[in-house]
Amino acid sequence: MEDFRGSYLRVCKENFIEPQEAVLERIKSLSTTDNVSPHILDLTSYTLTVGSCCALGKVLSHDIGFAELLLTDCMLNEEGVKQILSGLHTNTSLERLDLRGNNLSQTSADALGLLLRENHTLKTLSLEWNNLGVWEDSFRLFCEGLATNTGLETLDLRNNQLNYVAAQHLATALHSNKSLRCLDVRWNNIGLVGGKALQSALQHSQNVVKCEITGNNLPTDLSNSIEQSVLYNQDRVVQSTMSRNRTKILSDEIDHLKSSKAKQMMEYEIEMEQSRAHLSSTKKSSLRKIGQLQNALEENKSAMNALRAKLDMTEASLMLSQQKVEDQEKLLDLSRKETADIVKNYESQIRKEREDRALSEDKLRCSLSECNEKLFTVESQLSEAESKIKNQQIHVNALKENVTQLKADNRHSAIVSDQRMEEERKRHQNVLQDQEALNHRMVAAVKAESEDTEKALRKRISELQQTNSQLEEQISTQNTNLIVERTNSDEAMRKLRATLQEEYQASLDQVQQRLRATSSEKNDLQKQIAVLSSELNDAQAMRSATNVEIEGFRRTVQNLQQQISSKDADTAAEVGRVRSDMQKRINQLEEECSQHSSLREKIVELETKLADTTGRHREILEDKNKEIERLGENLRRVEDDIERIREDEAQRAAVLQSAILNYVQGSKIRSTSPRK
Repeated sequence: MEDFRGSYLRVCKENFIEPQEAVLERIKSLSTTDNVSPHILDLTSYTLTVGSCCALGKVLSHDIGFAELLLTDCMLNEEGVKQILSGLHTNTSLERLDLRGNNLSQTSADALGLLLRENHTLKTLSLEWNNLGVWEDSFRLFCEGLATNTGLETLDLRNNQLNYVAAQHLATALHSNKSLRCLDVRWNNIGLVGGKALQSALQHSQNVVKCEITGNNLPTDLSNSIEQSVLYNQDRVVQSTMSRNRTKILSDEIDHLKSSKAKQMMEYEIEMEQSRAHLSSTKKSSLRKIGQLQNALEENKSAMNALRAKLDMTEASLMLSQQKVEDQEKLLDLSRKETADIVKNYESQIRKEREDRALSEDKLRCSLSECNEKLFTVESQLSEAESKIKNQQIHVNALKENVTQLKADNRHSAIVSDQRMEEERKRHQNVLQDQEALNHRMVAAVKAESEDTEKALRKRISELQQTNSQLEEQISTQNTNLIVERTNSDEAMRKLRATLQEEYQASLDQVQQRLRATSSEKNDLQKQIAVLSSELNDAQAMRSATNVEIEGFRRTVQNLQQQISSKDADTAAEVGRVRSDMQKRINQLEEECSQHSSLREKIVELETKLADTTGRHREILEDKNKEIERLGENLRRVEDDIERIREDEAQRAAVLQSAILNYVQGSKIRSTSPRK
């Protein structure tokens, strides 16, 4: 802090800037307090002048050890912010910059964009409670700087009046930025368009693991999708970090193994060089033994080379076996998962098909029972209608007999009764025609039921219910009409009888008078009686024709019943066919289950084979280790032989030296003795 204070005063003096006493006192208090970190420059809520901002920017252009700069609620103007940010372009120690609550706008946005373009060491940038989103072009420059930045990880843009255009610029920046991890755009007004742009950007840029979007007038489904994309990015980052850690651990292990092998090789080479130096020193003493030792060393070299080659081969084979084991384990895990998923899917399909089959059978049974009940009701209604028609025919016959008795007396009454009979016959014909049409409709509905699926069966059942309701309504209407007609006919017959009796008496009096008066009228009456008798014969013929038609209708009804029974048989056959198909499907599924069980057995066999191969590889490793130990023992033996040879050579050299000394002393004595 003292260095910073001194540099601040020096810059103010050089640039003729009056230093702010409040800033100096704050720097002094930060240096004296113990609970504040020395790497944080906190100027929160201090009103800074343009000159102070210029001096701070020039001081902060050098790396003076501050990691955080807090300028919250400092009421900075645009020029002061520009001076501070221009000084931070070359700073490589600052990691957090807090500019909350300074009402930053156009010029500040441009300066921030230049800062992000130049400075790549800043990690956190807090810009809450500012107005950066008001000027769209300036915010676009800020977003362009963010797009080129490679160091920023946290960006706070809360309450900056961002609209959908600003959100689109921010989304384009996120498409290019690869370092940002946390983004906070709460309490703005980005709207639906901006939310969709951010959603696409988050889906494309998979490095953002935290995004706060509360208070932006977004629909719940869009906010949920943004949260889902952020959660997906979090999972991806976690997986990537785990994979990086694993690769780092594996690389460290590989480097350790390589270093250990290099050390071993260096030790072997040092030992070989020592042995070579020893052999070169002993070469002067005896050429024969040196040659033998050279041959032995060459043999040892060849053995060592062979051992090295064997070691390399064993290491390569071990690596290959380990890779194969890992690949086979992965394949086994994948096959297990796939088989488990397939078994679960097939079991769920079998359960669903069984349940669907049971439901379809129950529905078909219910529909068949309902159809049978409805057919029985229709048959009973038809039988009741036939009995009513017979009763009506009997009543008509009785009426005809009465009419025949009365026709001899009055032609008018016979004509009226004939007209009523014809009307009743027409009504009966209409009723029979309606019944035929209804029967044809029922036959068409039954055909449609046999061709369609279960949905069609439901529709057919509803149609049959409608037709049955129509039949019941028609039968009830017919019954009411027949009852009304009976009552009307009874009342009419009573009235006719009364009128006929009165007319008969009057006519008798008149006839007696007329018979007495004229005989010509008698002939006329006889002619009229003949006409009435012919009309009666015609009426009887019409009655026989109606009876024939009624029998034909009965036959058609029987044929329809036979067709309905055949349709029932067809439906039963179709149900049996469906059952057989379902049974075939169940058999196929059982065969597939058996195949899966065989696959499981094969997997178990493969696991056993893997265990056997791993055991064999372990045995091979143990054999190789034993071989290495045996070769080490051979090396020790060779070293012992070399040491023994060295000792023998030293003893021989000592003997030779003693012999040479004795020889020299003897020669000296011999040379001195004759002189004496």
